[in-house]
Amino acid sequence: MGTMIKLINSNKEIASYRLGKGKTLKLKAIEKLNYQLINEETGYAPEEILLKREGDNLKIYLDKDSKRKSADIVIEDYYKGDNEKDCLIIGKAGNGKIYAYVPESGDMAEAVTVLQDTKVALQVLGGEELSVPFWNQEFNPVWIGLGALALGGIALASSGSSGGG
Repeated sequence: MGTMIKLINSNKEIASYRLGKGKTLKLKAIEKLNYQLINEETGYAPEEILLKREGDNLKIYLDKDSKRKSADIVIEDYYKGDNEKDCLIIGKAGNGKIYAYVPESGDMAEAVTVLQDTKVALQVLGGEELSVPFWNQEFNPVWIGLGALALGGIALASSGSSGGG
């Protein structure tokens, strides 16, 4: 089993790619898109990744101790325009929640969005949990039932409270 990368906009998967063993996957940066890394064996994100900026390109190395000279993933033009402000490298942690990769050192100068040219930074999942806003999720009929139950519960609670005492 290998690693997969999913390209996700605000509410849906746009594409997914399997990484070939020993090969570099090249992707063109797309505005307002997150890149989710998935270890196919575990279903979770790799614990650590190494990032390197080369010009406008972002290189991702999945094995920080790898002797490979070439990156596993290259996102071309990641640092062109406003892409880096809107595009995160993300993954699912062991608790099932989605987080962005952040500098292991805690030094925000090593964050993917502000990484300087030729700099290399070790990244781990962390920071605040990322979530899709309620209104961006696809419609699910269960929501109608849950809404009715919530309203019924509120009505019951308010009618059951009387001024005694």
